[in-house]
Amino acid sequence: MLIYRGTLDWYTYAPKEAFTLIIPTFLQIDEPILAYWEWAVNSDGAVHAPHEGVGVINSVTVTDSETKFGFMYDQYYKFDAQLVGTDRAKLDVTMRNPDGVKSSTMTLQLSYTANLEGLPQGIGCSVYVGKLTWAGYADNEMITIVVPKSFEKGAAICAYWQWTKDSKGNKQSRDQIGIVDNVTGSDELTIQLFQSDYYKFTGTVLEDKSSMSLTMSNSFGFQSPTITLHLSYSNFSKSRPKRLIFSTKSTFRNNKTEALICSLRDSGANIDAKNIALGVFGLVVASAGFITLFPAVGLGISAAITITGFVFASGALADAAQPSRDPDTAMLMPNRAITREATKYMWPETSNNDVTITKFAIENGSTLVIYTYTKTNLGGGETTLSSILPEIVWKKFLTITLASSAPQKFEACALVRIVGFTPVSSGSSETFLGRPQAGRFHVLRQERLP
Repeated sequence: MLIYRGTLDWYTYAPKEAFTLIIPTFLQIDEPILAYWEWAVNSDGAVHAPHEGVGVINSVTVTDSETKFGFMYDQYYKFDAQLVGTDRAKLDVTMRNPDGVKSSTMTLQLSYTANLEGLPQGIGCSVYVGKLTWAGYADNEMITIVVPKSFEKGAAICAYWQWTKDSKGNKQSRDQIGIVDNVTGSDELTIQLFQSDYYKFTGTVLEDKSSMSLTMSNSFGFQSPTITLHLSYSNFSKSRPKRLIFSTKSTFRNNKTEALICSLRDSGANIDAKNIALGVFGLVVASAGFITLFPAVGLGISAAITITGFVFASGALADAAQPSRDPDTAMLMPNRAITREATKYMWPETSNNDVTITKFAIENGSTLVIYTYTKTNLGGGETTLSSILPEIVWKKFLTITLASSAPQKFEACALVRIVGFTPVSSGSSETFLGRPQAGRFHVLRQERLP
């Protein structure tokens, strides 16, 4: 859910009138969209005439650089919009009529956002509209109350209105975002809203939620006349299945001569050092002319590592971040690539992928060092290793000292939880005990990751 606020400028009929644009579910074709404003004077000569536009989104166009959408194309007034900036905090909107008359660009600000995905039936957005009069500052002005989820104590509540003139004599929009402070009653509800704000509301909601009556007061106890609001929109009766909004297909190509391990995952996934698996695709170990593959048994369980004499090792480091989807990880030989499609089910975040690159090196002939680097927000299309080399600062992830004269065996490299092993914390290290092979206990001691 998204609510944007700004001013509508439509010639003499609506000169810089308060404008509320609500996307109650998802930014997707055929999803509902609501537009509320007040005519200073309409074509019939009525003053302060509310306009309640309830329609659907007709088009959505998403590229790496911009997001555009159109709505209410089947109505007299039609709208085209474009999100501004990477944080989606602003929305540029233009309005037009069937004669081709078009408004100037109106920039709206993001006022409120909420995740309504997967809410059960009976829970959802409702919008109430009425008229407010307040001590000469609001003369029969339109007021819009948005209930994002439900009338429950602690639930969010939004109130939008316009001062006919503020203390400086100027027309001014008023946005108030707060909570439902108290609810009593099982049929008709008695509610208290915004009790910690300067302007407070108390009143009742009918049992069928078709209308509410409110009184506004300030911190000095001054009260407005009763405000009667009718239900303009509600999706309480609708369930909200998961809807795919955006997807971004990212490709990362190793166009250098060194073999690497690359892991693509949803941007913004929470990476926990304890949720890193070494050997998701197995660990390739080459020694004295032979190659041995140790297959991993699943994310969160590391494969055994055998290192004998001179070693060239390539492995996989992949996060198990939740609740994002599992990452895609592959060993990239020269001129090989990995591709992943990231998806998002919530707005305003768009989908994207991050890539973690892992490389292995033998240093000073006796130390195996694992380095990693993460590049965020790859975007659509293909990214090559050479294109990001200037920005790479390798992070030393793990160091293993190799025996110079005798084979060295690691039955369990415990970068993460290993099935059958019990971690025992001790100082800055952890000891992992288990019985992985041949009935023998093996111990690996590793420094705790920062």
